[in-house]
Amino acid sequence: MPQELRSHSSSDDEKHTSQKTEFVLDDEIPDPDAGLSDEERARIDKALLRKLDLKLIPWVCALRRPVSPRLD
Repeated sequence: MPQELRSHSSSDDEKHTSQKTEFVLDDEIPDPDAGLSDEERARIDKALLRKLDLKLIPWVCALRRPVSPRLD
């Protein structure tokens, strides 16, 4: 293999190192429940948990079942 195919330019290194990941701090995210009463927050939390349960519980049940019957 020729040497020039195996080498890479310094501009390639600069492209890869110039990409930085930005982190978002919790202080920068606005509270979606701001201005709601405790009862309204509880109602919204309960509805969210119910939606999550309806999505996750069938998967958890399916994962707990044996894939094939036992051959005893």
